[in-house]
Amino acid sequence: MIGNSCYILADTLFVSKALGTAGLLLLNFFINVFSIIQSIGLMIGIGGATQHSIKEQQKSSNNSSFTEFFSHTHSS
Repeated sequence: MIGNSCYILADTLFVSKALGTAGLLLLNFFINVFSIIQSIGLMIGIGGATQHSIKEQQKSSNNSSFTEFFSHTHSS
């Protein structure tokens, strides 16, 4: 997260010098879009890992938790 913040700060500096206010407008819009996509990916990844851990402690087969996770992900 610190690396991502440093990247955004440096990118904002270079875009502001090269493209001006129009570039900053687009950059600020797409940083929010990127954050939403990243948060959805983290939510799916952490939820899948949690479900896998619960199934593993219940001595269930690991393939069934993997299949169940993706069937719920695609059906939503």
